[in-house]
Amino acid sequence: GAGEGVGADRPALGLQVEMHMLRDEYAEASEKLAEAMYVLIRVPNDPAYYQVIHNMAVTYQRNAVWNSALALWSDSASKSPNKARPHFQLAYAHYEKGQCLEATRAYARAAELQTPDDHLYVDWALALDCAGQPALALSRLEDANRLKPSAHNYSLMGMIRGKTQQYDE
Repeated sequence: GAGEGVGADRPALGLQVEMHMLRDEYAEASEKLAEAMYVLIRVPNDPAYYQVIHNMAVTYQRNAVWNSALALWSDSASKSPNKARPHFQLAYAHYEKGQCLEATRAYARAAELQTPDDHLYVDWALALDCAGQPALALSRLEDANRLKPSAHNYSLMGMIRGKTQQYDE
């Protein structure tokens, strides 16, 4: 009947691949992609299936972009240059890789595009500290505290001041 037989679960497979990729579950996504390719080679050469084939090809192509958080957010930021979120996520991806100077630049860009919240300021401060810019890091933590004072922010300030031997601050 309708919806049965070879390829009946094609849309579900495509969605499953995408879901796993979004969760950074690359092994699971690869397994579902292999299953989708198995189904694909058995699909009749019929125009009714072309959209499914196209969607699977696009999902496969995205796999190259989604092979790391840095690649994903670099691609997203380049495609959405005036949106803050991709730049914020790109900054975090750089920071996770120890690319601290690049992270500070991406946080600065995110702050240009949207009024920063305390979370952006704190993450930006950590990247600045990592990049060897403790004075700017302290300034961003002060910005965060103006928005939402917290013990966490003050402890980070103490950590940075201790590393730079600013004990009287």
